[in-house]
Amino acid sequence: MKAQATAALVAGLLAYATAAQSTLALGELTFAAPQCSDGGSGVNVSDCSTAISQLLAANCSGGVCHIPAAAPDAAESTISQLVGKCEVAIGTFANGDAVTFNQDSVESAFPAFINECFGHAGGFGAPLQLTTDGILRLIFFNGIIGGGG
Repeated sequence: MKAQATAALVAGLLAYATAAQSTLALGELTFAAPQCSDGGSGVNVSDCSTAISQLLAANCSGGVCHIPAAAPDAAESTISQLVGKCEVAIGTFANGDAVTFNQDSVESAFPAFINECFGHAGGFGAPLQLTTDGILRLIFFNGIIGGGG
């Protein structure tokens, strides 16, 4: 009897947790002008291209990408990929919800964003590009915590 009650409680909690989180579908994204900043040198653009491809391959299916819900008490949820001397990330601020978006939006914007910010102010930190509604950002840096390099 205890096992059945425990199983019912766990199932109820899982159902509640699943119902409490929702997924925000952003669809096709339009990006504002990039904001470039200094924060470390040594980024390799070739590594960035590979990292973008790997990041999208790992988090997209059928042309739609997914960022999971944020951890409890976290303001941002991110997905990232490190290749050599470049880490790329996509972060979202969506009230803790999971987010989906069209892959081609980011696939075309990310390389242009990196090329525009490459070498800005002598280095690379966490330059970002926000959607017009400010909910999703693209980031690249040299993969060293704190951006130093």
